[in-house]
Amino acid sequence: MIRIVSFGHGARRTAALLGAALLATGLPGLVLAGPGRDVLGPVVARADPEGACYERVYDAAHLDRHRGQTIAAVTVRLTRDSITDPEVAGFRMLTRLTLRNAETLHSQAACWWEAGANLGNRRERLVAFVRHDDATRCMAMVEPSSAEEAGDYLIASDPAGRTLMIQNGFSQMRAGPAGARAMRDVSFGPADATLKLHRVAAARCAGLAEVLAEPVQVQNR
Repeated sequence: MIRIVSFGHGARRTAALLGAALLATGLPGLVLAGPGRDVLGPVVARADPEGACYERVYDAAHLDRHRGQTIAAVTVRLTRDSITDPEVAGFRMLTRLTLRNAETLHSQAACWWEAGANLGNRRERLVAFVRHDDATRCMAMVEPSSAEEAGDYLIASDPAGRTLMIQNGFSQMRAGPAGARAMRDVSFGPADATLKLHRVAAARCAGLAEVLAEPVQVQNR
């Protein structure tokens, strides 16, 4: 099993320390207009019905320079097809991770703008790429109808929606072939902690919704 750091509620100090490390390496923050401004909500609202698609495929040279990185490719779809409470202005996030060993993992999450989402217990900023206290928070889940969590993380975008940053907080993801999808515990280390994706054509996200519409057959712990 891949062993990696998770960013759920019990790991806020780890997230804060990692955020400081990312700042030290010069990872740029996404400069928003000001505290309390929801950027991703409007980006998703402006997208066509298929949603906004983001992707990053790491080439061999990048992976050779970052030997500790286990993720070889990431594809994300943000859609107005919300799975959040109707009273919350949220959206849906579908994710596919392809690992170096060619294994493919999938996740789905409900995302919403939350005041103070980027603050830890001591009011410290948790994630370096968000330079404000407020942020878009995502709660991954086993099934849309299930209250069981499968990860807790922050995401952010530039105002134009060209770049998507993800704090890798996936803790369970779907693995296995069609008709036999199983939830599996996952964890990721520092080399996979922050993912930077770019906006691509909607066709690049084809198949994500179909995979995540399949029921989970087994949930492993």
